[in-house]
Amino acid sequence: MANKTQSNLDRVTRSLMDKFAENNELSHDNDSALFEEFATYCVVSKLMDNDFTYEDIDEMQIGNGNDGGIDSLGILINGEFIGNLTSLSDILDHLTQKIDVLVIFVQAKTSQTFDSVQIRNFGDGIVDVLKEAPHRRQNESLREKWKMLNLLINNFSEFRTFRGRAYYVTNGQWTRDQDLMAAIDLAKTSVDAEGVFKEFEYLPVDATLLKNYYSNSRTKVSTQIDFPLKVTMPLVPEVDEGWSGFLLASEFLKLITDENGDLRRSLFYDNVRDFQGNTPANKGIQETLESDHPENMSILNNGVTIIANKCDTLRDLVALENYQIVNGCQTSYVLYNEREHIHENYRVYLPVKLIVTSSAEVSAAVTIGNNSQTEVKSEALLALTEVPKELERFFDTYTGKKHLYYERRSNQYNDNPNVEKTRIVDIRLSLRTYSSMFYGIPHVASRWIGKLYKDYSASVFDGTHASETFYTSAYALYKFNFYIRRKTFERKYSKFKYFILYMIRLYLTGDSDKNTPRKKIIEQCHQIDEVLWNDDQCLALMDKMVSVINEVASDNLTSNVLTDKKSFLISLDERVRELRVDKANKNISK
Repeated sequence: MANKTQSNLDRVTRSLMDKFAENNELSHDNDSALFEEFATYCVVSKLMDNDFTYEDIDEMQIGNGNDGGIDSLGILINGEFIGNLTSLSDILDHLTQKIDVLVIFVQAKTSQTFDSVQIRNFGDGIVDVLKEAPHRRQNESLREKWKMLNLLINNFSEFRTFRGRAYYVTNGQWTRDQDLMAAIDLAKTSVDAEGVFKEFEYLPVDATLLKNYYSNSRTKVSTQIDFPLKVTMPLVPEVDEGWSGFLLASEFLKLITDENGDLRRSLFYDNVRDFQGNTPANKGIQETLESDHPENMSILNNGVTIIANKCDTLRDLVALENYQIVNGCQTSYVLYNEREHIHENYRVYLPVKLIVTSSAEVSAAVTIGNNSQTEVKSEALLALTEVPKELERFFDTYTGKKHLYYERRSNQYNDNPNVEKTRIVDIRLSLRTYSSMFYGIPHVASRWIGKLYKDYSASVFDGTHASETFYTSAYALYKFNFYIRRKTFERKYSKFKYFILYMIRLYLTGDSDKNTPRKKIIEQCHQIDEVLWNDDQCLALMDKMVSVINEVASDNLTSNVLTDKKSFLISLDERVRELRVDKANKNISK
């Protein structure tokens, strides 16, 4: 489809942007708006090692009008994207450790030049949103981001680091022009004067760098390390190569950080435990690294296990591609937090087991084997092995526009250009969609994923639920998000997406019971699918559900806390049941 509004984008950038739009099923009718999303995608992809969804980008968008000169604003806590005020409140309420906070600001212009006035204006917008009493007008999206920043500032004592990073993106070429450099320095000085961030960077991104960011988003993570202290493992079926040995901690840091020094959080996707904070074991690692004998790390630590899909070697050099840390998440996080001590000391070695295999079954077995001797619950191991394996097979039974892809490993489909990113469903997304549609807790699913995972993952992924429920709920979300991306519905309705899933099941089947018998719930899924697969019926259904949201929310539609309230869910439930009665009466009268 040709763009309706034209700009001065070069041919390569336009081609990449069009591929991005096609892959994410976005509207093509406005270059400026699409370029903002494209630039945000490239930046976020770089920061999060491609471990994000389009919803993350959507939640970063500020929107047009009263946007403070900021196109996108995102917050990462310990590398995890936090998209709304409720999720931020949740994570701060459940802190067990000092946290690392990174605030991302993005401004994107399709212009082929960098403009010192625009550079300063972007900086002024950042300064204003950091103030306790902003001077500029704020739309609802920016207002929520301002509240999130204030909440962070009020919890400053809980931070290990609090950093800001601004990306000013254009389609021009950065030449380090003296006037432009001065504009950046002035903007940075203004932000620093607010005394909020411990560290603030203002980064110009030109057309060349933006293309590199996009290219990197389509490739799997790869790193080269020097690993001389290793011995070859015995031959094992379906294992291409394997070594066990001691790796210099500074070399290990190369594996878990990118060129900007940010932690590659997606490497721990297959690890069944997130960072546990100040546990006795983690505190012991920290004390060892900060002691007079950090070399004791090699004998006191159990080490880490790394699985890679591909590996090339040259003497002691080992180049890994598409690798995961399947055991050693805790050690990795502490080493990252203590990286200054590590870079200053070359006596620190870490026990490492490196396995190269392309077999998902072997990877799963290694994950279980390396975690089953710890406090990890058996349900958590099941959630990362047997259930996703079955869901991946089940999702692949659908074809064409009905097809979704269940992702068992981080970036599993990243190098497949035929897979639309919006059709990829991972364990976090399936937990949210299932919990919303079939557990009836969209007000919980809308909150911080960590709390949802802790309270519900064991029962959701216990292996007893029909695969149809995971597919149907995920497909319903995909369709609603499609209408948001295509601007059929305004972006302000995006925050109600999990409520929409609950309402769809209730409206079409009359049921909202989490204990519905398996046979009946499969029949319900088939009934819902038939509507969702029919474009006309699906749009009519979604439109009706949005109308209910409008009616029930009324003047509170833009409230940041409405989706937290169970009372809102109860009101939606009552109204949907009334609509079902009205529909039944109309059918009888016919």
